[in-house]
Amino acid sequence: MIQTIQLFGLPFVDATPSHWYTHIKTILHNNEKAFLVTANPELVLRSLRDPAYKHILQQATFITPDGIGVTAASKRMGKPLTTTLPGIETARELLRTADALKNVSFCSAVVRKS
Repeated sequence: MIQTIQLFGLPFVDATPSHWYTHIKTILHNNEKAFLVTANPELVLRSLRDPAYKHILQQATFITPDGIGVTAASKRMGKPLTTTLPGIETARELLRTADALKNVSFCSAVVRKS
């Protein structure tokens, strides 16, 4: 089971990289679906300003702390996360597993206001 810590109204994964990568690989091997968000400080700030955006993030299966700013803030708030879990590293582990399974899909989106 993956532990989470509530920060800024969002449940952040609190795990070592090894534990996190093992967990997401298990999800893939079990053919389960998951909505993963790798939350950097900019994404967190937007969620604080935009309730609709925050609501979307709160629907995620997992939100990982992607950036030292998130883990540093957790310490200042008295709820220290174990470590930063960079999105690029999570993607790398997912792609390695996907290569073996041959049945994984990814979706990435950027929303810009004009």
